[in-house]
Amino acid sequence: MRTGLEDILGEQTAEELNPNTIQERKKRALVIAAHPDDADLGVGGTMAQLVLDQWKVRYLIVTDGAKGTTDINKTYDQIVSTRQQEQINAASYTGVTDIKFLGFPDGELDSSKNLRKTLVKEIRQFQPFRVYTHDPEPIIINNQVINHPDHRITGLETINAIYPSIRDPKYFPEHFHEGILPHKVKELILWGTNNVNYEIDITSTIKDKLLALMAHESQFDFTSKKLSQIAKEWTENNEKFTEAFRRIVIFE
Repeated sequence: MRTGLEDILGEQTAEELNPNTIQERKKRALVIAAHPDDADLGVGGTMAQLVLDQWKVRYLIVTDGAKGTTDINKTYDQIVSTRQQEQINAASYTGVTDIKFLGFPDGELDSSKNLRKTLVKEIRQFQPFRVYTHDPEPIIINNQVINHPDHRITGLETINAIYPSIRDPKYFPEHFHEGILPHKVKELILWGTNNVNYEIDITSTIKDKLLALMAHESQFDFTSKKLSQIAKEWTENNEKFTEAFRRIVIFE
């Protein structure tokens, strides 16, 4: 028996009306990060809290991270393998076990149809309530940090995917033949922003975030001992730590 688009969408509507399904989908967060380590830098403390609160969290790592080294003698395969393993190790500290590596070339992202189609498919498949990603607007963040081009493209194409592509069935209709349905993301949370309007207190998970950062040994020039001491001093001094975001409520 042939299944048409109307049949698929009809089944989705019935499923969406199920109170258990609605509640479960309200606790799904998708983090779309340009490189291994970006998620832990941007949202590590927040994700650790969501996992503790029984949220289903998935990381999408867009690029292979292959240019993330100063060692000219390291091969492509060595760098990619190292960075993927570091991301897996890092996520173990924040409790995130669902990680997908999309494998786009590091440093070469552009606003391509292929990238958008990939992001649309991933978002439709996961059906998140919230999406966390880079703010694509600032080139310079807080007059201190140059926003990596891959960060800007990742954020921009994530936003382009969220609206209108994932919502409207005429965008990439081939997905429906695979049983992948339209979706509406309710909230978009951006890190690395100059327009902070939303902060999360991560004092309770600051150690988890720091341990996650320590796992990216190839990327950060500090010792585990130094970070452990920082974490100890911060928490013992009863400091309050936050992660700052730009929050956009798309659909109530």
